Amino acid sequence: MEKLTAAAYAHQINQPFLGIITVSQTKDWNQTGLRFPLKYKSLVQKSARAQGIIPAWVYGIMRRESAFDPKIVSSANAKGLMQVLPSTAKVVARKLGLKNHRASDLLTPRKNVYIGSGYLSQMLKRFKGNYVKATASYNAGPHRIPRWAPDYPISAPQWIESIPFKETRNYVRAVMAYTTIYDHKLNYKSRRSLRLSQRLQKIGP
Repeated sequence: MEKLTAAAYAHQINQPFLGIITVSQTKDWNQTGLRFPLKYKSLVQKSARAQGIIPAWVYGIMRRESAFDPKIVSSANAKGLMQVLPSTAKVVARKLGLKNHRASDLLTPRKNVYIGSGYLSQMLKRFKGNYVKATASYNAGPHRIPRWAPDYPISAPQWIESIPFKETRNYVRAVMAYTTIYDHKLNYKSRRSLRLSQRLQKIGP
């Protein structure tokens, strides 16, 4: 109970990363309000709309990548909320027409989410609307996805389990689940949210 109180307080003082880490220690997976906060809501929705993707997916990536810590930097030098690599950001920023982009911009939430959403949009188009493939490419790189193509059409869960990298398997599982949770949180009033199975398109050769 004390940790749940501490987690709630962390969210109140605008420390969502600390709140998420704290509530995870309780293993009370029903605390969806504390585990999946709607932080940066207007920014996420605006960036997602601009890039033609669903906000819930941006949230799913962000929750998995940084747990809403805007200043986090990985050992691979991925930066900010959506953990974008500077090399990737440079290419995406150019395609988006962003002038004078600098790597340090990735530690600014507005720029990080816009560029991260732009990259997600590019991956979704590259893989013809397949969320599972696009999510895997965000983690492992788009060049690896064709190498993992099955010999014949299989279900998305089967394909996910066949991914040779444990990190990417776990990543895709988590992001797709988190996307479903955020889709419900954002759309439950309008009843427009989708089941997880509705977003798991088959994977072909």
